[in-house]
Amino acid sequence: MNANTPARKRILVHEPNKALWGLWGHLLRSADLEVAALTASLDNPRANQYVPAPDLVVIQLPDGPNASEVLDTALFIQDEHGIPVLLVSATTDRAVIREAAKAGLYSFLAAPINQAALATTVELTLDTWRALKNESKKLEALRRKDASRGVIQEAKSILMRAYNYTEEDAYRKLRTESMNARRTMGEVAQAVLNAHSRSTLDRTAAQRTDEFAVINHISTRPAQIKAIA
Repeated sequence: MNANTPARKRILVHEPNKALWGLWGHLLRSADLEVAALTASLDNPRANQYVPAPDLVVIQLPDGPNASEVLDTALFIQDEHGIPVLLVSATTDRAVIREAAKAGLYSFLAAPINQAALATTVELTLDTWRALKNESKKLEALRRKDASRGVIQEAKSILMRAYNYTEEDAYRKLRTESMNARRTMGEVAQAVLNAHSRSTLDRTAAQRTDEFAVINHISTRPAQIKAIA
């Protein structure tokens, strides 16, 4: 393979009927996809067939009462292994499709399938998965930022009460120590909260020391952060 040629996507296929494994191999290769594995059972979704992880798992969705169990396993693979799942089904049961979509299994392909439909659906599934992962990372970053704001605000309040700082002075103190320690303001603020929590249990006002003398070394000696009464 040329160094500039993108690697073919590795696909794991769940196909209970082993007589169809040859057909699946032909379909995948025709769609310029690589067969990572073929399996007849989903009994052990933690099996080492997911290491190294395939790019996508194709799962046959049966009709009838077993559909929910298969959906649960598909969701486990998608959530725990971080691998997108493409469901293949001949069913037109909208209730089953809605159940799958509600659980976060959004990619379907109607059987019988052909090479063109498989190639297009795999590409769309992977593109959608990447977009969802990127959005998830952005949301997580926003959540961390919001949480950090709350911690910083609480640390400022502690400093204002302990040292009669103005809110601006408390913010500047946290920012200075953040730069000195080469840690985020959120980390320094959390250290202040932790120290204050310990101080309320372990120290008296007479034992108070300037905790920032030690916060300066937070990056190397976090356990030595002193307390704020």
